[in-house]
Amino acid sequence: RSQLWSDAGFLSMFYYGVFGLRLETTGIRWKPMKPLEVFAKDKPISLRGIHYREMTLDVTLHGAGTRVASASLDGSPLATASMPPFLEAGLKGHHVLEIHLEEKEGSGGGETAGAGSSTEDQADVASMLFESTTAAAETATTYA
Repeated sequence: RSQLWSDAGFLSMFYYGVFGLRLETTGIRWKPMKPLEVFAKDKPISLRGIHYREMTLDVTLHGAGTRVASASLDGSPLATASMPPFLEAGLKGHHVLEIHLEEKEGSGGGETAGAGSSTEDQADVASMLFESTTAAAETATTYA
């Protein structure tokens, strides 16, 4: 028996939680959170073929943590003032977004993100992973 509701919930955890996809009226903001408890720091993870309006995106997260250290679009660095990365809705065609993550300052830098994480970091993680997928789906429908 098909359980698409379960599949959708699982996938939304990656889109909206780990990759931090945030759909806004003027484009896409990325606020990723790649915890060391789940993912190896030295192994990048990717989402390929994300369709949004007239663009297709391949997004790769490097490193681990909740702070965006740097990002590039199609090999060109994005200004640090635009962190977390934001892509304008008017982009067309295929694009590659590379995001490099690091632990927030003072988070302890241990082997796991939870080892020295502040209460604020833990709240960020919880809100990213457990926010309403219904609201995210409604947003995707509205802006896509």
